[in-house]
Amino acid sequence: DGNGPPPIELAMAALADLDRAVNGKPPAGRQPVRLRPIVEGSLSRWRRAAALADSRLELRWGAGSAAVIGDPHRISQALDNLIVNAIEHGGPPVQVDAHLCARGVRIAVRDHGQPAEEVRGIRRGSGHGLRVAAAIATEHGGRFAIRRDQSGTVAVLELPLAALPVASASAARVA
Repeated sequence: DGNGPPPIELAMAALADLDRAVNGKPPAGRQPVRLRPIVEGSLSRWRRAAALADSRLELRWGAGSAAVIGDPHRISQALDNLIVNAIEHGGPPVQVDAHLCARGVRIAVRDHGQPAEEVRGIRRGSGHGLRVAAAIATEHGGRFAIRRDQSGTVAVLELPLAALPVASASAARVA
């Protein structure tokens, strides 16, 4: 499916995450997943919210058919948190850039909000979504960073590439 996980699956995954945290259960299984449908699904879910905030979402995809071994629901959750944060606390437009990097795939969510000095006070009371994104990056063997400058804020999620292409890994699992 070209739109990533449906919203009901994301809600169920969030409940499963809460259950794991409360009851000490291990993380869900990982599978090979292509990132572009996940990113496009997150953008699709938040386009209306962006429009209501007088913003727009832009995608710049330079990661080809990049895939990672991971949980598509958790990756979607991280991206949703970063996009919502940019819509709510930043300025338009919100740009999502994805490209290959030395560590794998880098997905950067940039807003064009107030200068760095003003952003600190606005974002101080929030941050839960950023902590969730950082935890998801760590769970997947990746990294999370956030940087503020005079043109806004950029949140970067880096994930390592899957060792096998998605088609090969899927075929091996079926055999």
